[in-house]
Amino acid sequence: MKKLTVNSLFQNYLETKEISESTLAGYRSAWKNHVEDSIGQYKAVNVLPSDIKKLYSGLSQKGLAKNSIRRIHNLICPVLEMAGDDGIIRKNPANQSGKITGVSRRKRKP
Repeated sequence: MKKLTVNSLFQNYLETKEISESTLAGYRSAWKNHVEDSIGQYKAVNVLPSDIKKLYSGLSQKGLAKNSIRRIHNLICPVLEMAGDDGIIRKNPANQSGKITGVSRRKRKP
């Protein structure tokens, strides 16, 4: 149980949700594009708040909008919350990562 990766927890989380196919596809796409190859591969017990902050900062540097990063946070947070509820981790590192910082706002075109 302690060897579960964040990716496998995401799959478990999706199995608990009753959502439309289009929403499910959107969740999977966002996860695959932004989480799967980074903290998704970490064992849940090894994820630190700083790992999540680095992920968000990296996404911002790649040009992802703050709102998009929030949506990704809104996927990561309940996945890790469920892991805490199941006794896999003690604390949710996404809750401890604080406000989504290091994320620059996109400049509007005049």
